[in-house]
Amino acid sequence: MKKPAFQLSSRGETLLRIAILALIAMAAGPEIFAAIEMQILLELLGAALFTTAFIAGARLVLLNLRDVVSHLLFPIAQLVVLRGDARRLVVVYMAAHFHWWMALAVACIACPQAIVHLLR
Repeated sequence: MKKPAFQLSSRGETLLRIAILALIAMAAGPEIFAAIEMQILLELLGAALFTTAFIAGARLVLLNLRDVVSHLLFPIAQLVVLRGDARRLVVVYMAAHFHWWMALAVACIACPQAIVHLLR
């Protein structure tokens, strides 16, 4: 490799860098402090806004998933009663439709047992 014709020492290089920074600061004027402050704010707000958007998106997905699962597990009539404010009405409705809940429980218990019995 060829040696460069002019090489600075580490001290000369440091002084040159300081001089360049001083010239840039003088050319930019007082706006450089505002720019630095804005850059710091942008980095802090960027992280905060990303986290906020990520949490909001996760909440929307979970709420949608909850709605889908509740529509799969409960018929519309039960959903209307469960989402209402009257808790006594829920108890009365569930007691009146207890046979439906028992049939569902028996089917959930009996089906796997019947499948296992048939596979033997």
